[in-house]
Amino acid sequence: MTKEKAFIILTPGFAAHEEDTIVKALQFFAKEFTQQFPQIHLHVISFQYPLNRSNYTLYGATIHACGGRNRKGFFRILTWIRALKAFLNIWYSYRVKGILSIWINECAVFGQLTGGFFGIKQISWICGQDAKPTNKFLKFLNINSDNVVFQSQNLINELGKSIVVSKPIIIQAGIDPDYIGQIKSGQRVYNIIGVGSLIELKNFSLFIDIVSDLAIEFPTIKAIIVGTGPQKQLLKERIRTKNLESNITLSGEQTHKDTIALMKKSEILLHTSIYEGQGMVLLEALCCGLEVVCFDVGFNDPQFMNVCKDKEEMKIKLSGLLKKETTNPKPVILKTMAESVSEMAALYDL
Repeated sequence: MTKEKAFIILTPGFAAHEEDTIVKALQFFAKEFTQQFPQIHLHVISFQYPLNRSNYTLYGATIHACGGRNRKGFFRILTWIRALKAFLNIWYSYRVKGILSIWINECAVFGQLTGGFFGIKQISWICGQDAKPTNKFLKFLNINSDNVVFQSQNLINELGKSIVVSKPIIIQAGIDPDYIGQIKSGQRVYNIIGVGSLIELKNFSLFIDIVSDLAIEFPTIKAIIVGTGPQKQLLKERIRTKNLESNITLSGEQTHKDTIALMKKSEILLHTSIYEGQGMVLLEALCCGLEVVCFDVGFNDPQFMNVCKDKEEMKIKLSGLLKKETTNPKPVILKTMAESVSEMAALYDL
């Protein structure tokens, strides 16, 4: 009897439910994959999150949560044993057509080992800081154009500091325009919005400084920062010392849908991050009809985004945009997840 086909995704974390914001793009990828390939059983082996060990179904995919919780030592070994058990159960039950590892991390090591042993094509999707030379997993992996895919040219450049990949392949993670379109829009009450974790890398201190400078010219400017993180108190104090309580709102953590809704109530996305693998928020903002002002990070397109070199250029761009008369927003779709899945599937000859 011929076995049915299966495809395996290895990831540090996957959503516990639809409203979970963990690796949101991967949720959309899984959902789109099951829609495009209903004849292929999609299995996701999630090493660290959800925190409790379980098997469940989401978006038509079977999720094998190993419950690693990022614990080290014996517990890390136990997590790998659980992942291997899940993998073997899938391999015995199906014809596994491919393995996709999310990020260059333990998932990539696991994927190369199992893929190599069982003769299954394995690809690692390089998505962010895993491209940096400081990534300790790089030395454990054989990296070439056959087993890695990048989300942006900037990631190719970053990895090139330690490993040069000839003929690299870029597949960006796209958005789901229908999902974004279903979220109700409202009156644009915020001039500027920033979205991201409140960590040093996202550079929200600069965001606040820029709004502070713009407030001299635009005293009624309204900005909002969506997200939470270890710098929350520092940023709150920075807003207070600059007397910007009436200009900048810290919204705290929001669901993905609420974040999209807030973007639709804004005019400009100011993305001050100093590093991005791709920056999904940039694509989401364009789809919501926002102007985008950012540095040359992640996947950006100067044709549709205002890509800046420094703080001063950002201020000039923002000032010009704020002086423009309000126009009806025109959503721009640079990449859909349907395209991403099709491109990735082609690499496996699915």
